[in-house]
Amino acid sequence: MENRQRELTGQKLWLVSLGSMLAVQNGYYVKELLLDEPDDEARINEGRVSLKRDWGIHDRETLKDSLAFLDNGGHSRGYMDMARQWGHIHEEQCEKALASIDDETYKSKVRLVNTHHMALHNCGIYAWDAGRAAHLIRDAWYLGIITEEEEIWELLLQWGKKVQPQFTGWDHFGLSYAVGRAYWAVQNLSKPFCNNMYTTLRKITLDTNHPWNQLEWNLLLQDP
Repeated sequence: MENRQRELTGQKLWLVSLGSMLAVQNGYYVKELLLDEPDDEARINEGRVSLKRDWGIHDRETLKDSLAFLDNGGHSRGYMDMARQWGHIHEEQCEKALASIDDETYKSKVRLVNTHHMALHNCGIYAWDAGRAAHLIRDAWYLGIITEEEEIWELLLQWGKKVQPQFTGWDHFGLSYAVGRAYWAVQNLSKPFCNNMYTTLRKITLDTNHPWNQLEWNLLLQDP
């Protein structure tokens, strides 16, 4: 992993920062392409186990499949379908309509969609899918699933170009990610879970050294 551990700037830092929520939450590097120390074999082995367990990723093809799932709608598709049905309804009317529904998980999702409709009516929870994709790409580099750095930057740039027009800024992107994570884990929206999620977002927001507070969202993204 020689020459792989270095602090990034500009466009490369912007692209890596798409995965910042997961990076900060898990204590990974936020200004480098690598997630963690390159010679930490225990961490690398643990990463391989968790990536296979959580995503079914163990080689380039399975990585490609997971990125395709996220690119083709991920969880954002279901969210937007629900938003078209429930997003525009006034909260009071929404609650009246939900009174006849027994599925508590469905009702929780509807309330989440309805509450954030004004802020996320165009982008939905796309940041949740895109943020995880960026993290998976970094993970694939760190774990040696992809060994050509040029390919990593090509993948991240593809996502960056799709993500950038969807949001007004890093704060908008962060809200979409947080709501997306809540939508995904709606059956486990305990107070500790929510506190952890919003603590991560607040930690980034208040950290003047974090890239989200140093880089313009509308940074010009250019092909190599």
